Amino acid sequence: MKIIIVGLGKSGMLLAGKISGEGHDIQVIDERQSLVDYATNHLKVSGICSSGTSKKVLLKAGADLADIIIALTPSDEVNLMSVMIAKDCGTRYGAVKLNNRDFAEDTDYLKKQFSVDYVVNAKLATANEIERYIGMNGSVRVHAFFTEHTVYVQIPVDTFSTLRSMKVSEFQKLIDEDVIIGTVRREGHLFIPDADFSLRQGDVIGVVVADMAASKLMEKLGGKKANAKRIMLVGGGTVCAYLAETLVGQHKEVTVLDDDHARCVALSKKLPEANIAHAPLITAEVLDEEGIKSMDVCISIGDEEDKNMIVSMYAWSVGVPSIITIIQDPAYEQILDKVDFDTTISPSVICVDKLVGFIRNVTVHCDKSNGIRRVFRLEKGLGEAIEFVVGADFKKANIRFASKEFKLIKDAKIAVIMRGAETIIPDGDACLKEGDRVIIIAKAGHGIRALNDVVK
Repeated sequence: MKIIIVGLGKSGMLLAGKISGEGHDIQVIDERQSLVDYATNHLKVSGICSSGTSKKVLLKAGADLADIIIALTPSDEVNLMSVMIAKDCGTRYGAVKLNNRDFAEDTDYLKKQFSVDYVVNAKLATANEIERYIGMNGSVRVHAFFTEHTVYVQIPVDTFSTLRSMKVSEFQKLIDEDVIIGTVRREGHLFIPDADFSLRQGDVIGVVVADMAASKLMEKLGGKKANAKRIMLVGGGTVCAYLAETLVGQHKEVTVLDDDHARCVALSKKLPEANIAHAPLITAEVLDEEGIKSMDVCISIGDEEDKNMIVSMYAWSVGVPSIITIIQDPAYEQILDKVDFDTTISPSVICVDKLVGFIRNVTVHCDKSNGIRRVFRLEKGLGEAIEFVVGADFKKANIRFASKEFKLIKDAKIAVIMRGAETIIPDGDACLKEGDRVIIIAKAGHGIRALNDVVK
């Protein structure tokens, strides 16, 4: 596909790097020559040093023939204008990253007025990601791959010794919740396990679970690190505001430390239940005064990652059970994941992962020879989650999964059924009905192009 990327900040450069090896024709645009030079010298891309809002520049980049334009500059207005002009030139699909909260919360209007097909509200996505990790063991990763009500949880077997040598069927009985082990990654290979599959040391299991049950899953495995009642947010900003609102709504005791007085005043008016403290300088004395030693969770959420790391190190030193650190540079996240630094989250990685999913879904959508609605990569590309809609031609409709008449092909599993407003983690009594949306987990290279390909 022909793809134009406007903006080579952290997200733009990371996105270009992620997709440049996938056979796409990629053109990058940025006003900083040094970044354009770096991208063209290190990645399989072409580049133009100029503004992404110039019709002449966009046409030079091939906007009249492009499949996708993605705008990732720091300016929401530039991003929206770039997509609108490119779409007017002939580009088929457009995606933008928005930072301004007012813009990001009116996506339906923006999609219509600026011809935008996909919007990433990076700050809200980051806040949602943080909320999923609160109180979790740092070795566990949680991904909202499927629906807003279902998550995919990666659990290293080595973290929970009780899982070693356990069969998948025994895991289901232990958890006693609506969960499915969808994948097992072992020594670089992916398995789609059946009930008799035994877990081993070194395995990483991928569990599909209802979002609200993820915390219970960790409790039953002994991996929930904190009750997460008292939570301190250090840093302020839009991500902090989104997250604080969510946590206050969950009746948590929230303390916010921010060096911006105006933001503190605004947040205090919006969230009178929270303790909002103006702290021009974040020091050990200030953190102690605001009660960090009694917190269940400390979240370092500022824009400066060095300060975030220092705050998190201090929280660790005084024994805070659960610590989450925002890291702006993805390279730092990869380094800190190698050490015992609890949970690190990169907003750039979150944003880019969503955009990579958008690109792959556009690719699938443009291929009219299949019935796939959406697709998500799992386990570093070793597997995929594929969404279909059950049509009138599905040959196993209304047949219980436990029935002898219902058999799946090898290395495929039904993980989620979405029936109207209901999200179902299926068991043997479940069945597929016309109109259902269904998520299939399969190994990469599965060759599945229609839902009937999944059943024998």
